[in-house]
Amino acid sequence: MLLEPLTRILMNQATTLLALLALAAMITLACLPPVYAATWHFDNVLGTSMTIQIDGIDDHQGESAVAAVLEEIARLEAVLSTYQSDSEISRLNSARTSDATSPELYAVIQGCKRWQVVSDNHFSCKLGKIINAWREAEAVQSAPDRINLRRIARAVRRANITLEHTQAPYSTTLPEQVWLNVDGLAKGYVIDEVFTMLQGQVENARAIKLDIGGDGRYWTAENEQAWQVDISAGGGAEASGRIPILAGAVAASGHHDRGIEIGRQFYSHIIQPRDGWPKHNAPSSVVVAPNAMTADAIATTLANMSATQGIDWVNKLRGVEAIVSLPNGIKLASDNWAGQALGSKSPILQLAYEIPAFETGRYRRPYLAIWITDGKRTTVRNLLLLGESQRWARENSRWWRQVGRRDESVLTGLARPTKRPGQYQVSWDGLDDQGVPVADRQLTLHIEASREHGEHDYATFELDLANPNPISAESNGEIGALSLSWATEAVNTAKR
Repeated sequence: MLLEPLTRILMNQATTLLALLALAAMITLACLPPVYAATWHFDNVLGTSMTIQIDGIDDHQGESAVAAVLEEIARLEAVLSTYQSDSEISRLNSARTSDATSPELYAVIQGCKRWQVVSDNHFSCKLGKIINAWREAEAVQSAPDRINLRRIARAVRRANITLEHTQAPYSTTLPEQVWLNVDGLAKGYVIDEVFTMLQGQVENARAIKLDIGGDGRYWTAENEQAWQVDISAGGGAEASGRIPILAGAVAASGHHDRGIEIGRQFYSHIIQPRDGWPKHNAPSSVVVAPNAMTADAIATTLANMSATQGIDWVNKLRGVEAIVSLPNGIKLASDNWAGQALGSKSPILQLAYEIPAFETGRYRRPYLAIWITDGKRTTVRNLLLLGESQRWARENSRWWRQVGRRDESVLTGLARPTKRPGQYQVSWDGLDDQGVPVADRQLTLHIEASREHGEHDYATFELDLANPNPISAESNGEIGALSLSWATEAVNTAKR
């Protein structure tokens, strides 16, 4: 969420602030851990709304703490808002250098540099010049030159922001190509800073929640009930699941209704660092992490990755869990996802498959599709897609006719790179692509493989969840040897 002025929230008159607090304080059952929690709600905070819930304090203590929160947010906004021409970050962008960089801006720039590395350049705070180019393009209703944007994006990616000194005042120098825009993690940083301050203001509290625009930080005292946080895994307004949080942060990226309109063309507001062009069919995500800046940065990064690429990346990050949703509703969750939006992650079957080796001078890795259909031959789950080029994915003609040609986001969102010959495994947890348990007991497993300078092969296997028997098959052309085993306990659970 872009940082916007807070002038309508903070006013000099103390009576106005007290009136707002009196109107906003209430009892609520939403996201409520203990018996009682006082709630304050404000609009136009960082360009969105803010909700604070605190349990175990008196009214006077709560009002004093919330007033301090509003003041601190206004102070941080004056540092980080690119919408305020006199903010510290705007002044740095104009001057290109500063020998008096605040600890707050210094910390945010350090976070930007770190996440660019951790994300392998899928995250960037250096795209301000490109973002401004798109804003100007929308104003004049003419798309920017794509080749020029790619040239700028490459220069920006190589440019390094110089940070000097180990203690304040810090020194910062921006390269010629870089115009800072820290929206990808600034809100998370603000939430963390304000939350820490809030904890110090209400030390006797039993539970605290701070939510700004759907991103939040949560804490409960020892032996208290966890916050039950409603989430929208598809980026919409309605909750599609719930996740328990004892202490941590949640960030969401839902952006299918946000973007840039030029003529009759709609472009996503997600700008890809690699080429400066908007991301097509960007996935939405919900991220749970130890702190809000981490969750915010990861949610921003996931929007610039495919769903499978993003989940594979999250699975390597410690203390982080996420669920990613494609525009068509297909959902993928990290291995440690604890929410209810995708049910149980326990596999009910394991499929060991082989990619066979061929002695040929023109060998190319095969494109492989493995999917499950129900009794009506409707696809219920795409288990595995290897190969990201539409040109060769179409060679798996049965999968393409049934799935790929109907929705291009399935291929762009779920496909992984092709693999070398060898032994691999894929599992199924009994859920369909939307995360709903499959009701049909009679299913069909489809496997299709094709290879440039090779052959095309296709095989099916009938699955009976009422009588789950192991299945094995010898290698047959492009489809290697297969072995399917069931987790009986998990199957029984799925039946219920």
